[in-house]
Amino acid sequence: ERIGLLVVVGVGLFLVKMMHSPTFYTFTDELIHWRTATNIFDQQHLFGGNPLLPVSSYYPGLEISTEAIAKLTGLSIFDAGTIIVFMARIVLVLALYLTFEHISRSARIASLGVLIYMTNNNFVFFSAQFAYESLAFPLAASILFIAVSRVYSPAKDRLGLNFLLLLSLAALLITHHL
Repeated sequence: ERIGLLVVVGVGLFLVKMMHSPTFYTFTDELIHWRTATNIFDQQHLFGGNPLLPVSSYYPGLEISTEAIAKLTGLSIFDAGTIIVFMARIVLVLALYLTFEHISRSARIASLGVLIYMTNNNFVFFSAQFAYESLAFPLAASILFIAVSRVYSPAKDRLGLNFLLLLSLAALLITHHL
């Protein structure tokens, strides 16, 4: 129940950002990454130049996943990007909750920790925009959860967690430069 309520709050705060600009990108970072996604979509290759933010072309994780959703479903880049960021928001809430719960061994403390994180100003707009940090931070939180889980898991389960950790690290490396 707590996890469900936290996801509802996280999604509700995402919808606040969507009410600000429900049909197109308006923030600077969104327009920059939209340009990179459009370049990949139109030119059919990665690492094309983006004069607005040259480094974004070298970390196309968000744009690759957006293009995949757009091509598979026929949605626009805006709609596909919104789905990616929406799902990333849910992953972020779940990863933070599960990490806090693993460390504290308390569902109450984990819930409180996620709620406190959600009071962060950046959670409403900055972390909900179509920009690489909106995907990279949930990936980083997932990596933290996997690492914590690995410490507390039996040795026989660590091989699968190691593989998942490496896969998540690879996804993070192609998504954000930090």
